[in-house]
Amino acid sequence: MAITKLTTDSDLDLEAYLAAYPSETYNNSTLPAGLVRQLSFNKVNTKLNLAIDEINAASLEYAYSTSASGIKVAETTLTAAEIVGNAAGALNHADGAILVAAAAAGSVHEFISATLFYEYDTAAYTGGGNDTVINVGVTGAQVAFSSVIGSADLIKAAGNKIVQVNALNATDQALTITGANVISLYSTTIWTQPGTAAGTLRCVVTYRTIVTGL
Repeated sequence: MAITKLTTDSDLDLEAYLAAYPSETYNNSTLPAGLVRQLSFNKVNTKLNLAIDEINAASLEYAYSTSASGIKVAETTLTAAEIVGNAAGALNHADGAILVAAAAAGSVHEFISATLFYEYDTAAYTGGGNDTVINVGVTGAQVAFSSVIGSADLIKAAGNKIVQVNALNATDQALTITGANVISLYSTTIWTQPGTAAGTLRCVVTYRTIVTGL
């Protein structure tokens, strides 16, 4: 709640207060009653209002900081087994490979962007498809929050690759109110191990956590 600023004539009631003072002489000139004091009080009033501005600004900043965190960065590296697997933590698991754990009850994660670093090793992975995305949600309720990542642009490449994806903004994206919304990387089509592929995938996610009040 913002603090209301003071006004010279009403809140401080200076007109009535200063009228009680007699005229004063300065450099042999007679000044109107209370003028010198009026100027002094005006300076005090200006300082008070500047302080109120700072207090109000700080209050707004505090209110925001208690409802939304600053930008956070989470980093996860997926092994060869997690790239080709479908067990918990793997790309083809129903939850995908978890990059950011679920938010606490009453909070949600706001996905901002992700940068993926594929480090090629020995051989390229096979299988897969052009269907790897950043998901936000839980099993059965995941929502794609990024555009799809092409196979040749990342995991199927025969060399090192770096890909950046941002949050989709073409339409609204539903979040899970319960706070169980993890941020994950998910491949609809499972990747396969040709025998010697040993590449790893480092995932750096940028996000905020917001208190919903729900």
